[in-house]
Amino acid sequence: MPTSWQTVFQWWVLGFNLAGEESSSAQGGRGGYVTVLDVTNNVLYAAPDLGRFSVEQALVVDTGDTSKVAYFIGDDATPGPAWLYVGTKVAGSTDFLARNGLRSGQLYAWVANDTTAADQPAELAGTGRTFAGSWKAIAVKDATKAGTAGYDAAGYLDFATLHTAAIAMGAAGFARPEDAAVNPAKPSMVAFNATGQTSNATYADIYGTTYTIDTTFTAGLPTTAILKNIYDGDDAGKQQAGIRSADNMEWTAAGAILLNEDRAISDNAAFGTEEGSVWSLNPDTGAATRIAVIDRTAIPTGMTDSQAKGSGTQTMVCSMGQSAPTIWWKAANCSG
Repeated sequence: MPTSWQTVFQWWVLGFNLAGEESSSAQGGRGGYVTVLDVTNNVLYAAPDLGRFSVEQALVVDTGDTSKVAYFIGDDATPGPAWLYVGTKVAGSTDFLARNGLRSGQLYAWVANDTTAADQPAELAGTGRTFAGSWKAIAVKDATKAGTAGYDAAGYLDFATLHTAAIAMGAAGFARPEDAAVNPAKPSMVAFNATGQTSNATYADIYGTTYTIDTTFTAGLPTTAILKNIYDGDDAGKQQAGIRSADNMEWTAAGAILLNEDRAISDNAAFGTEEGSVWSLNPDTGAATRIAVIDRTAIPTGMTDSQAKGSGTQTMVCSMGQSAPTIWWKAANCSG
């Protein structure tokens, strides 16, 4: 879901809130929509022109052009490309989606300049490494194929067709891109977490990775985009001792990125003995500090811990503000 300040911005400035279906098999196996809630009229729209994903988040990005809108889309999939949708607002339109730039826009996937050496987690590994790239346009609809395999009745590509096309054109595939946050000091720059996974060996990322993408917009359209690995959980000396399976995040006005762990490592020994934690990450240096940890002994009277075996089987869910996180215990097994 959108991080806290993004939710406030969308509701009170834009007048709508973006969410989505976090499932690659939603809509009869076609994948999830980004959805748009008109908070004034209480109407929920599907926005198919953004594409079909396992939608974790749709995050507002500044294009530098008031007639253009851009959204970074967190796609909880493996391989999950980094996606950016850019649309043009149609002033005065009675069509809610068109008026807000959410119809007939363009979807992009991030592609490294060297597509053979920077398109998988192992090739993007190592804290501090940067990769030159750009946003490459990809079609979300082909009306001539409407109703055929891989397309819906209107011709929109389903989840598998869209993802296959993105990887085929050289898009980098990440291990479960989930939450993202915009740099308050540079709102065209996004940080995002790849929470990690091991079931797909080609895109393996055991402990997860946090990246930034710094995009240059020209006349409201994306041109160059530099990817940086700002924290690699698989680095030697980190792993169990560092950030594991980073999920929700917020980029604070003070410059720190707050992250919480949502265990995606099935093996107890690999995860380690420390309970699920919240971290503060310096995006410039990659230095990480644990600032909160679950106390599994603090169980309210009359309640039980149904996931008592294995550290991190109870994980943090955070509403992260601009100064400090408000943290509560998620009473469910979030691993995976």
